Amino acid sequence: MAEVALTESTLPRNRSSGLIWRLAWRNLWRNPRRTWLTAGGIAFACLLVSFSMALQAGTYVMMINSATGFLAGQLQISNPNYVQDEKFEQTLGGATELERTLLTDPALTITPRVHAYALVSAGERSFGGLLSGVDFERERKIVTFFEKVREGSLPNNDQEVIVGQC
Repeated sequence: MAEVALTESTLPRNRSSGLIWRLAWRNLWRNPRRTWLTAGGIAFACLLVSFSMALQAGTYVMMINSATGFLAGQLQISNPNYVQDEKFEQTLGGATELERTLLTDPALTITPRVHAYALVSAGERSFGGLLSGVDFERERKIVTFFEKVREGSLPNNDQEVIVGQC
């Protein structure tokens, strides 16, 4: 029995793609069960990949909100020198003017903060601690930290503090 090989060069240019498509279509329906199983497998794989990607994107959003919503917030503006040298003297110059400028944008919710490390003592023991100066009314709009207070209440005036541990 003689076999004939059809190649792109032996077929006329305008008929080669049409012949390939007809051969492919005929081959698909030679075994319809195999065709439907393959199509079903591909559809299921696409569905599974789409679901996995949506789950992954949702997980990223939850991770970002959990990491930033507890204390840090979505954006921090600080003195560039503070990143390398975390000293109280490295404050942000012109913070009040910057705050007024940022408050003009209704899409932003901002709150000023002051952080300083200090030695905190209780009785005979001393511990390193972080002191944070915040505006509690504005902080409630941004962070979820205050939902974690189990005992006592949040400060109501400038003379009160909240003390806690993580």
